[in-house]
Amino acid sequence: MAEKKVLAHPNSLTTRDVNMMFFRWWLGCETNHTFTRMQALTVGWAMMPALRKLYGDRHDELKRALLRETMYFNTQGIWGVPCLGLALAMEEEVALEGTMDQDEADASINGVKTGFMGPFAGIGDTIDWAILRYFFTGLAMGFIQEDGLWYGAFVILCFPAITIAEGLFFNQLAYRLGRTALMQMFASGLIKKLLEVTAIIGLMMMGALSATTVKFTFAIGGLQETLDKILPGLMPILVVFFTYWLVSKKGMKVSNIAILYLVAGIVLGLLRIV
Repeated sequence: MAEKKVLAHPNSLTTRDVNMMFFRWWLGCETNHTFTRMQALTVGWAMMPALRKLYGDRHDELKRALLRETMYFNTQGIWGVPCLGLALAMEEEVALEGTMDQDEADASINGVKTGFMGPFAGIGDTIDWAILRYFFTGLAMGFIQEDGLWYGAFVILCFPAITIAEGLFFNQLAYRLGRTALMQMFASGLIKKLLEVTAIIGLMMMGALSATTVKFTFAIGGLQETLDKILPGLMPILVVFFTYWLVSKKGMKVSNIAILYLVAGIVLGLLRIV
């Protein structure tokens, strides 16, 4: 898996240039959408300093590059950034090496971004939003319930810190390795294995957090002790499964489920059942 060659040119991009592109993308990718081009304006804004450095006073080529980098684009904010790193590497080749003309660059760079934005978005939504977010939220809730407010706040801040680190790493990786290496990663099944491992870890942690954070005990004499002898934590896990059933099968919103549990808790508490 060969790395991208370092170009011996005064306008070659540095690590700082590539990282700056990521941070500009990170700041605007979820805030500056249009109905026709989605995140394209943020892509152009993120890449503008690097493109200005690459093309210098060749204003016509710079305009052409900005135009192709503001075509339709939509992906996940963190894991989708390799599309930009890869596009930036290709822009560097076009500007400094002349490996393709502007028409070829338009087709190749937009084709690469369009081809990768969907797969990376699916990976990012799964790992960041479906696994890591709930993991850190549940962990923080556990600390807060035990009067560890500051520990909980620290855990919550770990989530954006980890996602930013992910973005920086994969942005640099895509810039260095190029499109061939990324295609090999997908073809080899490495991404699929990563998703499977992450999902298993996430499910294990969600199971552990469900048992420790979901509280449901019967106040009726002897019933709770009997249930604990049969299977400790039976009622909390049943509540979790019931919640899953309401969301997946009945299509209930989380806010409505929260209100349902609040009312049920008040009623059952007044009746001294729980």
